[in-house]
Amino acid sequence: MRNQMSVYFSLALAMAIVGSSVVVGKLMVKTIPVFLSSGIRFFIAAAVLMILLFWIEKGIPALSKKDVFVLLLQSFTGVFLFSICMLYGVKLTTGMESGII
Repeated sequence: MRNQMSVYFSLALAMAIVGSSVVVGKLMVKTIPVFLSSGIRFFIAAAVLMILLFWIEKGIPALSKKDVFVLLLQSFTGVFLFSICMLYGVKLTTGMESGII
């Protein structure tokens, strides 16, 4: 039962973080350009993920060329393009509409 509650808590926390990214994105694009906003988000995420990588994995794992290509493709389409599209979208809509979308 305790493990199940931990899973529910983790899912709720993940959804709260994802939901807040839309709100924070809306606040960011009001004052700074979209690509700068995206760059700041990537810098912060990269710093946090590098710390976690070295803390948990104790270094960079060995990857094949195919794995590197797939990771680059996923990061470009799933992270970069999504972020740019989302930030331009929230710039053109209200906060309530962007939350619904």
